[in-house]
Amino acid sequence: MDSHLRQNLTALYAVERQDDAQSAAVSTAILALGMTYVIAGTGFMLSKYQAGKLQGVPLWLQLAGPSITIAIFGFFVLTSSSTWVRARLLTRLEALLGTNPDQADERLIGAYVPSFRTATMSIFEPRPRGFELFYLFTSIVSYGIFCAVVVGFTAICLVPGPWVAAKVVAAVVYGATHVLQIVALFLPQHHPHFRRADVPEAVVATCQEISSAQRADESSSATAGASHGEEGRG
Repeated sequence: MDSHLRQNLTALYAVERQDDAQSAAVSTAILALGMTYVIAGTGFMLSKYQAGKLQGVPLWLQLAGPSITIAIFGFFVLTSSSTWVRARLLTRLEALLGTNPDQADERLIGAYVPSFRTATMSIFEPRPRGFELFYLFTSIVSYGIFCAVVVGFTAICLVPGPWVAAKVVAAVVYGATHVLQIVALFLPQHHPHFRRADVPEAVVATCQEISSAQRADESSSATAGASHGEEGRG
């Protein structure tokens, strides 16, 4: 891989890495917002639960309460899934940048081979072996607690009080939504679409073709400029 192509790929990699870091910050903010709402909502519901009954809380508020956590949890799932897709792209870019690094011009930024996502794959995609078991256990516990909190808050909102038809319908809808969201949360860790893949030879060949085309354009531009200069002197 020539230095010109490497520099272009490094620029693309820098943009994707910045988006990846921002996505991590967004996910953390979503978790903080969700936990704050759950704590406040749970405190409110418990303060209204007296003598085995829920007093002073209208039915519509009971039914609408879990919808906020559903929305927050759903946005977290979407952000997490997009992060997995970006991680696959980053690992492919890192593999491309690692192709023939000795041929890069050391004076260019493209000479440096970034490998953050590849090096930390044992943390973001831990496998059940060796030291990665620690990160696998941590991931399962963290995601499990977060899912339990979301489902538990829904139960806290709906269980107290009489089970009228509207509450039964809400419980079924919320329950199905929870199941789908939890599956979507863990899906990237098992579905082949999200797994890290080696860079296909076709991708490398395409990059080489793009680089060749860019060099040809630059050469044509330089030739045309030289021709205009000679005509001007003539």
